[in-house]
Amino acid sequence: MKPREMRQTVLIQARMRGREGWSDVLIHNVSAHGMLLRSATAPRPGTYLEIRKSTTRIIARAVWSKGQFCGVRTQDIIDINRLLSNAAEALGAAIGLSAPGSGDRRTKPRQAVMKATAWTAERNRHLGAKLQFIAVAVVVALMATFLFELVMATLSSPFEEAVGSLKTGQSL
Repeated sequence: MKPREMRQTVLIQARMRGREGWSDVLIHNVSAHGMLLRSATAPRPGTYLEIRKSTTRIIARAVWSKGQFCGVRTQDIIDINRLLSNAAEALGAAIGLSAPGSGDRRTKPRQAVMKATAWTAERNRHLGAKLQFIAVAVVVALMATFLFELVMATLSSPFEEAVGSLKTGQSL
């Protein structure tokens, strides 16, 4: 039987993306090829996951799950020191010991970002609708002008003959 890899006990907040999308996760321990995670809903065994902490990105597969906990395994070696360094930078930024943005890219609370994104999407939708209306109005105006010129060109010859006949008193 293969011996277990050495595990380092940690408590690191991170983000996890699975089938249901992104969610918050807490890393409880880390080894060279795996982690123990806790999240609101643990992924099913066999699910591929992306785990992010600041600039560290880990691709893993859920091996087991029980309640809110799951164990994941990676193919690549996890750089534990980098993961811990990113966690320390994020903690320092949170308590004002380091420059914001040096660790976690997210400087605003998630809900504020989502509200701003929703507002921007709504504004862009309205702008798109206005531009679409203007484009349709321009096309209709061009088509009306073209049809007017076509009708004028078609009817101008018979009208000129009729006017000329009326002036000279001839019958058509």
